[in-house]
Amino acid sequence: MMQRKVSVLIPVYNREALVARSIESARRQTHANLEIVVTDNASTDGTWEVINRLATADSRIRPLRNETNLGPTRNWIRGLAECTGDFVKILWSDDWLDPSCIEELLRPMADQPDVGLAFTAVVVHFAHCDLPFHQFPERTMFTSAEYLRESLLGGQAPVSPACSLVRRELAHFRLPIGDDPELNRIAERFGAGPDLLFLMEAAAGSSRVVHVPKFLTHLGAGQSSITMNHPREVHEGYRRVREYFAGQVADRPGMAGIKARLNVRRWRRTIKRVLHL
Repeated sequence: MMQRKVSVLIPVYNREALVARSIESARRQTHANLEIVVTDNASTDGTWEVINRLATADSRIRPLRNETNLGPTRNWIRGLAECTGDFVKILWSDDWLDPSCIEELLRPMADQPDVGLAFTAVVVHFAHCDLPFHQFPERTMFTSAEYLRESLLGGQAPVSPACSLVRRELAHFRLPIGDDPELNRIAERFGAGPDLLFLMEAAAGSSRVVHVPKFLTHLGAGQSSITMNHPREVHEGYRRVREYFAGQVADRPGMAGIKARLNVRRWRRTIKRVLHL
């Protein structure tokens, strides 16, 4: 049987020392039918040279370079438009995958069209320790509503597509998002919000979401990480995009009360700030 084609999208900016690890981890996947789309957002270091050197060794690598820096989210949008696979795997340029990651994500999705999103457990590699995230040891399947409640209420569901596989027709990065100027400012500059929305919209377009409870995805949390360097903006982007999306799905089955619960949390945070608690 012909293997389903997977597009691995690696957006990158000024990651000369890290991007090779990400690309090599994609090249070494046990699932071989890949295209590896690498979009260089007008890097000013040697990133572009590293990408092209690797591309000469593997015809599956498609290097793309922006003439000017588009900002993170518009670079993702540009790269996604170039993806021709049946499924899309986002891989940030400071992250890497275990060799069986795509194969194990794809296995429960390939012949089940109602499953539009799958995700693995994650190890985040900080400077002084490694920590596990997004693992549900006893669970491999969620309904769409169960996953969205977990995501909207800040549970263990992932906030970044880095550990996920998505059907191509459900894969979208969007700008602008609603009419919230602060959300869109954060989204344009830092990419926080569109990444979480990517996952929630894919889940909303599915009947079921699959979890692979193995630590097959590795996230770098080093000095160049946007999350590590701009934690306030990233947190605020995620908070605002959850509020936006809750309004979009408030009438869906299983979503009753979600927006009200988010509003209660927002007022509690406001009261704590005012009272300096």
